[in-house]
Amino acid sequence: MAQNNQNQPYAAAYGQMPAGQPYAPQPQPVQQPAAPVQPVTPAQPMAQPAQQQAAPAQPQPAQQPVAPTQPAMPYTPYPQAGRYYYPNGYPIQPNNPYYYNPALAQQEYEKRLKVEKAKKSLRYLGNMSGLSVILFLVFNTVASMVLTIPGIYEIYRKDAVFSGAFYIVASFFYMFLPFLIVSFLIRLKDKEVRFFPFKKMKPKRALLCIPIGLTICIGANIIVNLIITLFESFGLELSQQSDSLAKPQTAFALVISLVSTAVMPALLEEFAIRGVILQPARKYGMAFAIISSSVIFGVMHGNLIQAPFAFMVGVCFAFLAIKCDSLWIGVILHFLNNGFSVVMSYLQGSMKEAHFNLLYYCIIGAVALAGIVCFVVLLLTDKSFFKKSEGNIAGEEAALLTKGQKFVAFFINAPTIISFIIIGLLTLQYISK
Repeated sequence: MAQNNQNQPYAAAYGQMPAGQPYAPQPQPVQQPAAPVQPVTPAQPMAQPAQQQAAPAQPQPAQQPVAPTQPAMPYTPYPQAGRYYYPNGYPIQPNNPYYYNPALAQQEYEKRLKVEKAKKSLRYLGNMSGLSVILFLVFNTVASMVLTIPGIYEIYRKDAVFSGAFYIVASFFYMFLPFLIVSFLIRLKDKEVRFFPFKKMKPKRALLCIPIGLTICIGANIIVNLIITLFESFGLELSQQSDSLAKPQTAFALVISLVSTAVMPALLEEFAIRGVILQPARKYGMAFAIISSSVIFGVMHGNLIQAPFAFMVGVCFAFLAIKCDSLWIGVILHFLNNGFSVVMSYLQGSMKEAHFNLLYYCIIGAVALAGIVCFVVLLLTDKSFFKKSEGNIAGEEAALLTKGQKFVAFFINAPTIISFIIIGLLTLQYISK
């Protein structure tokens, strides 16, 4: 009993019995065994309630015939380049791991090879263009060394006949030979290039293009005068090498000046620029060939009076040479433009200033008016002249490269950069305060 009393606080604390009463074990209920579960066989479904059994059976809908399976769509390329369909007709997404297509990958690889080949070919052409300018500078320097002989430079500066004769010989040396060498080097890489397209021009087209070209020369001359005025407003004076040379005073001197200033540049510069530089570049696009050759033409003149003018008329001459498929149109325009300057310079010394100005502006006005009229006539009667396809012989290289890639490949190379830097430094001597 004492032992039970000792356990009373513990038992009471845990709720087993009331405090103060003796501990007595509680009887446990006897667990009845569970009745065995009868298995339900598939042939004897379980009994349903009486109400559900009494419900009438619902009619089952007739089974619809299964439509025949449509054949899988063929492997058709997506309309956009580089996109394809799965065989089941779903488009392949670029981020899909199964997007890789061996045929497409091969096409991309071959395209990259063609792009690199086109870049390499155009880069070589740019190297040759830069080399031609460097050779032009070197040969020009060698020819000019003759003038360092005591007494020769004074005769060259004061005698128009001697200066003209010297220029005829020297221009053949420093203009024809460098570009002749470069033409052979270009021919080693591109044997199909045609440097000298001297086809017979259509008479009507040629007659209309000549006043148009001369009018563009007049407009370019006006722009150059504005550039000179702009520099003068900043206290800078622009000059050119021929400013210090004597002007022709006799008929013989005039003929020599015409040959040296009009005939020789018309033949040699058109051969060099519109022949050696322009023609190989035409397969990369007509616009690219015109601009790149005109930049070289402008830079070679080496001063800020002639360079902008040469670039603008170079664009005109190159465009007409392509449209007429002949260098003769550029030769004629080049001769007429330079020859007009020589004749006007000769008449200026033998006429009164008022009469000379009247004659000069009458000629300029008549040429400009004729150019506008000829442009309208050409526009109305020869519409094929203005078509992009006319004279355009651009090949696959033109479509493979972007405009930026073309100009970078052509101009960003060592020979071209070096030649431009040298000519830029030489240009500074024609700018004075």
